[in-house]
Amino acid sequence: MANDLSALFLTRTPDGAVAPLMGAWLTAWNPTTYENTVNIGGAVILQNLPVVNPAGVAVGIVLLANTAAGPIILGRIYQTT
Repeated sequence: MANDLSALFLTRTPDGAVAPLMGAWLTAWNPTTYENTVNIGGAVILQNLPVVNPAGVAVGIVLLANTAAGPIILGRIYQTT
């Protein structure tokens, strides 16, 4: 990912490194094939990212882990009121 221009739009830590975790919008999800589309801040669109627990995923805000191989969907972020 270091040579990928989309890395310019990823969340950064104070020292400039890519943050290990970040939120994003899962805008499309197929629970049968696990095909997905993720929107990061409106600037980067990623498709078909690996998913840790597909059973718990649905369209909405998701938590991503940034790895050397690229982002991985960890799951949905839920908020109760």
